[in-house]
Amino acid sequence: MTKPLAFFLPFLLLAAQAAAAADSTDQHLAVDKIQRGMTGTCHTVFQGTQVEPFGFEVLGVMHNMLGPQQDVVLTRLTGEKAEFTGVVSGMSGSPCYIDGKLIGALAYRFGAFTKQPIAGITPIQNMLDIIKLPAQPLRKATVAPTLEGMMDQAAQRANPASGTLRPIGTPLAFGGFHPAVVERFTPVLQGLGFTPALAGTASGGNSAGANGQAFPKQLEPGGAIAGQLVRGDMTIDGTGTVSYVKGNRVLAFGHPFFGQGYVQIPMATSYIIHILSSESGSYKMAESGTVVGAITQDRLTAIYGELGKQASLIPMQIEIQDASTTDPTRLNLEVFQNPTYTPVMVVMSAMSALQSRLNYNLGGSLQLSGEIKVDGQTLRMDNFYSAVAGGDVTYAAAVDVAGRLFQLWNNPFQTPNIEHIRLKFSLIPETRLATIEAVWTDTPEVKPGDKVNVRVRMRPWRAAPVERQFLVEIPENTPVGPLMLVAGDAATVTGLENSVKTGYGSYHALLDGLQVARRSDQLHVLLVTDEQGLARHSQILPKLPPTVLEQLEVAQRAPNMVPLARSPWKEYTLPAGQEVAGQGFLMLKVLPDGRHLTSDEE
Repeated sequence: MTKPLAFFLPFLLLAAQAAAAADSTDQHLAVDKIQRGMTGTCHTVFQGTQVEPFGFEVLGVMHNMLGPQQDVVLTRLTGEKAEFTGVVSGMSGSPCYIDGKLIGALAYRFGAFTKQPIAGITPIQNMLDIIKLPAQPLRKATVAPTLEGMMDQAAQRANPASGTLRPIGTPLAFGGFHPAVVERFTPVLQGLGFTPALAGTASGGNSAGANGQAFPKQLEPGGAIAGQLVRGDMTIDGTGTVSYVKGNRVLAFGHPFFGQGYVQIPMATSYIIHILSSESGSYKMAESGTVVGAITQDRLTAIYGELGKQASLIPMQIEIQDASTTDPTRLNLEVFQNPTYTPVMVVMSAMSALQSRLNYNLGGSLQLSGEIKVDGQTLRMDNFYSAVAGGDVTYAAAVDVAGRLFQLWNNPFQTPNIEHIRLKFSLIPETRLATIEAVWTDTPEVKPGDKVNVRVRMRPWRAAPVERQFLVEIPENTPVGPLMLVAGDAATVTGLENSVKTGYGSYHALLDGLQVARRSDQLHVLLVTDEQGLARHSQILPKLPPTVLEQLEVAQRAPNMVPLARSPWKEYTLPAGQEVAGQGFLMLKVLPDGRHLTSDEE
């Protein structure tokens, strides 16, 4: 269990005192004083906790390389270790000195498979500017893509062209994660600037690293630093190098972590187990250790943290119940808060927990019962997922949860306060899936007030078809004329609604909408009339008189309103005990006064 921050306060005080003493003699060399041919040293950890120097030679200053007044010092690394390993993922932030004066932090590399270790240094003054930024986030709406969209965009950036300047990769250590899950998300993580690797779960209160050596208790220039994205029974840690320490202020990386501005990420010391050398890109294998503060700024030129500060995390519990066992698996995690990237961490954590318990990609079904507590309101999640033809139910379930998080964080009304996430998965060894094959009634002609016997034929997975019957009541005020009956799965009916919705009108409407999500293990039947209606934000107003529609003047005055040629009238649900797939449509005819129409009346 993670020790309380109070446990580490004596170490933090020592760290602050040591840093203050070191800074009193600190001198900086401005970028305009740097010339080609100058040599110096950078400091980093190659193994364990010992900070070691390695050399560099200045090749030139690339002015405005990252934007106006954002220069990069182009260098070639020298020395036996640097020339053997090349530019190493995890070196980001290594402080670099010329004649004892700090010029900046090692931060960039050029392309891949280069014959020489060419790297870029972020000038120290551009890093120090971050300290002046406000400590609180800007309260404004943000727009983020869906999980699938974000992953596709990231994967496309995974393989940059030769000669492309990009930040030195940040090693992302996954402790307690299933290898198949990490491998599946590797293109996405590489596109985000990370070098993913499996690791142990030493995060938290452990006092020693993988080789039995003690974790460092404080941060120092050149020492390893970790940002804890997930901690607890499973861990995700991003590792870099400390560039600068003054008092309780820490600068590191020399480039962004995620580039998200204001953040709250636990800041910890780190132990370097080994540097894995590779022509495609060497990286540090690391474990995070003592939590010493929080990273609060994630900017273009560096990350900034404060010693002694605590980061606000989201408690997350994952419980897995296997039908063949009596002892459920229960994992307790804490996840950092971010509108775009936390859903990815949640997806990976949930998938890994499931696949580590059972080799569940062989098929079967999965039942989810969980909740997200946000701003005092509990949003229930109840759904059912089945694997067919190699489909991955773990991914489907995890993405369902992530989708709700995306909607919460990227709403235009207010910043949500997510208090906890609790997920309970029940594993079922057989595939429980039924596909709709046909929908019909005893008679296609009905009258208001009738109870119609609707029949649906469904085919369970690898079994004979079954027929379900149920009564659908035709409302008393249903107008004469055509009446459409839609019988389908949750995705079909929800998709019809979403095609005319224009979003939510308020934060409370969003929470209410997430609360009433349809279940996939139910058959949904929707009656639709030919009467005009209106969709306003997430609300559908059926059966509006023409005079009302005219007064609203939808097209001219209300961009958030959509006129409807047909109106959804009433919905029925029927428990199926398995996931329902497919849809069927049936046209009925509503007769006046119950009489059958003559050919002339038709």
